[in-house]
Amino acid sequence: MAFHLLNKKQKNHYQKRIVDEQLTETMKEVYHKYQLLQELENAAYDVSDDLYILRKIEGAKYLFLMREARCRNISGDISTPKKAKTFRVKKRGYQRDHLFTQE
Repeated sequence: MAFHLLNKKQKNHYQKRIVDEQLTETMKEVYHKYQLLQELENAAYDVSDDLYILRKIEGAKYLFLMREARCRNISGDISTPKKAKTFRVKKRGYQRDHLFTQE
């Protein structure tokens, strides 16, 4: 019986690792799409509302995925200052190493 439980536990860890890898890949894709939209917005003379809305949606998706990654204890990319500044994320609380929050 103990052998059966051990295999089930290993199977759950394997499935978690697969889902974690899918989450990190999705995070990378969403962030690259966000960067592309931001570059288009910066290069455009007259920014359309659609482009602005799409960029905001992609930013919200990325922040959602970062929160999910934090819950799953996956290392995130938002700890780099450049990305935190891009999404206007600041640290809250009295300690510098506290959680990131939206302004």
